[in-house]
Amino acid sequence: MQRKKILIVYFSRSGRTKALARNMGMVIGADICELVPEKPYPSNYLSCIGAALKEMKNNARPKIQSEVPDPSGYDYVMAGFPVWCNVCPNIIYSFFDMYREQLKDKKIYLFCTHGGSKVPKKIVSDMKRISGMNFAGCMDGNEMNEYDTRAWLGLEIPDYVKPPVVPETKSKKLR
Repeated sequence: MQRKKILIVYFSRSGRTKALARNMGMVIGADICELVPEKPYPSNYLSCIGAALKEMKNNARPKIQSEVPDPSGYDYVMAGFPVWCNVCPNIIYSFFDMYREQLKDKKIYLFCTHGGSKVPKKIVSDMKRISGMNFAGCMDGNEMNEYDTRAWLGLEIPDYVKPPVVPETKSKKLR
């Protein structure tokens, strides 16, 4: 079976999404690219959320400072981000806009991290409406593991990753 080429692009403010993307990338053999904004977000959380809300209101697309590989050479593209105010940060849309042509025929696998709010139910439909991209859903990064990630992407699942099989036991009725 030929190894699939996987690209993981991600944005991380606090480092949680970065750690997840890097760990997942090592485990599934993906190339990894951090989306670094040209103008950094404020380090103070409330100021950062204020800046993000302003971007959302203005439909802004922050410029990406980092060098991003062309996704057309990959079988799978994954995009990771923290959930801010129940939505995806606009820098992810900057990536989609930059590579609209190269991504138009691909399924994009989303994963997100959050501070406990869970993955908003309508995040994928909102993102599809805003970007026009084809998404394969959004995994909760706070609960992701190697087995679920490989199964989601349709990758081979090595024996060491498979959950243990519990042998069936025959119980005797007690009288």
